[in-house]
Amino acid sequence: MIFLINTETNSRFFHEPGFRFLVIASAYAVAVELTRKLAGGSINPAYGLCVNITMFMDTGKGEELKWIWLYILLPFAGSFLALIFHEFIFKKTQEGMEELDKSSRGNDEPSYTPPQVATE
Repeated sequence: MIFLINTETNSRFFHEPGFRFLVIASAYAVAVELTRKLAGGSINPAYGLCVNITMFMDTGKGEELKWIWLYILLPFAGSFLALIFHEFIFKKTQEGMEELDKSSRGNDEPSYTPPQVATE
């Protein structure tokens, strides 16, 4: 979502590249901090899962496997939330911007017309 907000040209919230960098870096820092205790700061669920399994094999205690369900369930939950965001927010924003673009021109022509190729 942060990537779409900062890179999509039609729905870009912030036009300053420095501010976009700040938003992405802040989101990354928050994600690393939230996973620090559970996975050693790993954002990649496969790596975090492997760290916990390796710690379990090393110590033999079941405490490391206590949060293993997070690594299995949350990637699916995240993809489901991304689908909902795309279908209900991003598409509606794009449709609204297309309508605004059409109304500002006063006609129904597309905003981009591909160049015509000359044929003989």
